[in-house]
Amino acid sequence: MWHVWEWEPLVLAGIAVSGAWYYAGVRTVWRRAGAGNGIPYWRAGCFAGGLLVLCVALVSPVAALGETLFSAHMVQHLALMLVAAPLLVAGAPVLAALWALPSSWRRGIGRWWRRSPHVRAVVAWITAPIVVW
Repeated sequence: MWHVWEWEPLVLAGIAVSGAWYYAGVRTVWRRAGAGNGIPYWRAGCFAGGLLVLCVALVSPVAALGETLFSAHMVQHLALMLVAAPLLVAGAPVLAALWALPSSWRRGIGRWWRRSPHVRAVVAWITAPIVVW
């Protein structure tokens, strides 16, 4: 089992698209603000680490073992919830995703966001640490 890798196309595509979109956003921010500014190196490293943990949990032999052993399946859950999720969030993915969009789209989203106090209030409430927890 330790030599079996789960090359699930949808999983790989999701990880690849997420990484490419994040990279495009970080590249745009760093071109404008300078490398390490706007999105610090440590945030980019956190996001990359989160993607790596996703690969370990969903593609590596741990995924194959998770189909057979309940304990390995639970290791997948723990890796995804306790390691990958916080790392991905620490990478500031929304900021990078917005900067990966064309500038006209970014401006439009910014105008909509400023004119939508109710949406901002709902987002602030559902992303509050106590609510998320």
